[in-house]
Amino acid sequence: MQQQMTELCRSDSLSRVREQHDRDLTVVREQHDAKLLVLQQRLDACTQALEEQGEVVRCLRDQVRQQERRREEEQVERAGVINALTQRLQESQQQCAKLLQTGVCLCHHFGKCLLISITCLSRP
Repeated sequence: MQQQMTELCRSDSLSRVREQHDRDLTVVREQHDAKLLVLQQRLDACTQALEEQGEVVRCLRDQVRQQERRREEEQVERAGVINALTQRLQESQQQCAKLLQTGVCLCHHFGKCLLISITCLSRP
């Protein structure tokens, strides 16, 4: 009987230890799950923020490409204007050279064209 009582006490003590262990394990698991949930939420928030930043980067890159295209188009347009002005300057210089050879000077003054005989200007 004494032996049965000892075994019963041991068994009861072992049961209490097992129950306490199970409770402790449950608490630890719940704490772990709560921490894991918080970490997962943080990860999700960071992932979403990263995706949003990636979209911002894509938009900015598109804007840069558009600005580069506009700048190139403007440069081409400016080059066309410069070429046209250069051509007009060359034509005007050729015309002036011809007029000087004939003794007449063509002057542009405030949008009016004046023909002046060089022989008149050279008189005292």
